[in-house]
Amino acid sequence: MLQITPQMRILAAIEPVDFRKGIDALAQLCRQKLEADPFSGCLFLFEKLATIQMVEVWIPMVDGRWLVMPRHTQPEPDVQALLNQIRITLSCQPPPRIKASQIEPKSVAAAPSLW
Repeated sequence: MLQITPQMRILAAIEPVDFRKGIDALAQLCRQKLEADPFSGCLFLFEKLATIQMVEVWIPMVDGRWLVMPRHTQPEPDVQALLNQIRITLSCQPPPRIKASQIEPKSVAAAPSLW
């Protein structure tokens, strides 16, 4: 467990990092992008969870409405391991919803009577 003190410097990488490159690539990233010595005692934070994307699938229905299905991508195995380690669980996929058409419906005029 880490103990963070008020005197500790925390540097965060704001772009996603590919952890498959290994510790040497992370140390090089600290030197080049964060301009800090990786062995200086600073705490370095790297973005990994940005690989989980939230998307909405819009499917047109016959009656002019839309079936909207918000979904998140399934995390890669290494991201899932990280989520498990920090005890974060993704919520279940949200249920689909139906949205009305953006086009105003035409008003239906009274049909002439044939009788």
